[in-house]
Formats: sequence, structure tokens, C-alpha cells
Amino acid sequence: MLLQKIYWFVAKFYKSHNISFFANISISTKLEYSNLIEKYTIIKKSNLGSFSYVAFSSYLDNVHVGKFTSIGPRCMIGLAEHPVHRKSSHPVFYSNNKHWKNKINKEKHVFTCSNEECNYNVYIGNDVWIGAGVYILNGIKIGDGAIIATGAVVTKNVEPYSVFGGVPAKLIKKRELKKSKNNFWWEKDLAEIKLIWSDFA
Repeated sequence: MLLQKIYWFVAKFYKSHNISFFANISISTKLEYSNLIEKYTIIKKSNLGSFSYVAFSSYLDNVHVGKFTSIGPRCMIGLAEHPVHRKSSHPVFYSNNKHWKNKINKEKHVFTCSNEECNYNVYIGNDVWIGAGVYILNGIKIGDGAIIATGAVVTKNVEPYSVFGGVPAKLIKKRELKKSKNNFWWEKDLAEIKLIWSDFA
């Protein structure tokens, strides 16, 4: 934990990040440039594109986040899942967690999940807005420019520039944006974005 704090303290100055001292970010996580991570947020084995932020008390595990994406407070993204078709859903029967191996079962009795069961990757595109208290299940892909309403539980992929909400989350509407030749503006460098600043008004 101390090593993590030192690592990210140095990264704050090197890549202009704003990281709360009370955030917990694994060293295996990659922050590109000028990311904001608020207090009590936990991020494991993830990637955050430039200028994306995560508000307080959120949890991300093995998540790819694009550039300029906004993740609200108390979001849970990439949580572990339990196999529901087996005799028991308890992780003692499939987890490689040392706790279970040392206290209950022998290593030879551990049944690991198949790739289909344990696809823990979540992909979130660029310029996405995820409201407060959103849950996103494993294996989900959220397209560029999408919006996820507060409190939604996302159980299926979200198309680009769609607004989803509810439990489970469903399409509410498609976003109607001004026509522009700069649709993939997040791929430009900051100097180029400043030249098209009026497009965001």
C-alpha cells in the first residue's frame, strides 16, 4: 500500500494527475494524462484515457476507459460474478483465492471458471457519462458518447451515443448532436482540440 501511494504521488506531478490520497489504485493500473480520481475510489488492473475522471467511492476492476469519460460517485464496474448453473454459486468451489485454498479445500479440488464464465473485462468508450450509483456487469461494452442514467444496472452492451437507464438498463433515446466533421475529436491532441473549442458550445 505504501509503495502504491509513493508511485501515484510521483505520477501526479509527472502526468498532471489529480489523485486523492484516500484513493486506492493498483500499480498495474494505467492512467494516461490529467486524470482525476476522488477519495475512497478503488481501481484495479484498469486503464483510464486522458482527462477521464472517477468520482468518490467508486470501484473499477479490469476496466478499459477511453478519453474524456466521466464516471460518477458510488459506481461499481467489473465486479466478480458467480456461476449460477453449478450446484453451488459459492466461490469456494471455483475461486483461486488463497483464503479458500488454505482453510477449506485442496488446490486439486478447485474448479476454475471457463473463459465464458469469467470474462471480467469491461470496455467503456470515449466521452461517456456514467451517472451516480451505476452498476456495470462484466463483459459489457459501452460505446463512445453514451450516457448511463443514475442508478442503472447495465446488463447488455450500449451502442454509441445512446442514453440508457433503469434496472435492468434499457435504451431511453439516441443522442442527437450537431453535425460536425470532428466526430472523433478525442483522438486529436490538446492543441488541435483548442482550435475546435467552439464546437463544444
